[in-house]
Amino acid sequence: MFGSGGHGNHARDHVGACSSCSDSVVVHSPSSLSDGDAWTRDSVAAKVNRSDGGLPDLQDGLVFRMSALTAAAVRDGMASTYLLGEKYVAGGQAEAGTDAGDTAPLFVGYSDDNLRWAYDQPLRDERGVSRPQAFGSPHIGGVNMSFADGSVRSIPYDIDPAVHTALAGRSDRIVVTPP
Repeated sequence: MFGSGGHGNHARDHVGACSSCSDSVVVHSPSSLSDGDAWTRDSVAAKVNRSDGGLPDLQDGLVFRMSALTAAAVRDGMASTYLLGEKYVAGGQAEAGTDAGDTAPLFVGYSDDNLRWAYDQPLRDERGVSRPQAFGSPHIGGVNMSFADGSVRSIPYDIDPAVHTALAGRSDRIVVTPP
């Protein structure tokens, strides 16, 4: 899960050792050539599930830890790449701030409160069910997503998960037309 094991909920983001964490290893250091080769071959999902919480340069979306991108970095096209989207919050908890993915202010940094992953379909908010990594909304038809070109579209909950994931990637070389 993103943010776990790393420096996910600090007053400021950083890579490496810090005084407020019990774990100081954020960057993967291979201990052998084969370990380094395995790291290179791993999928993004496997990398973010490692104990280091994912390296900044392994995220393929537009918003990630320490991101600083130009339009040229969006190789899949601005009109077919997500910029922002609505986040899933357990029904009835949006105003209370008690959902695991909605407890901190907007500007907290790299955290479950303001980042989402697109490896699963977006979901309609459900009462009593927390999914802090999912895109979602309380709307009946789908979730609103803003694209890098400034357009906003409603993405249906039943979107093919592979299409949803491809729309989130800026340079995965999978260009799809948004529904």
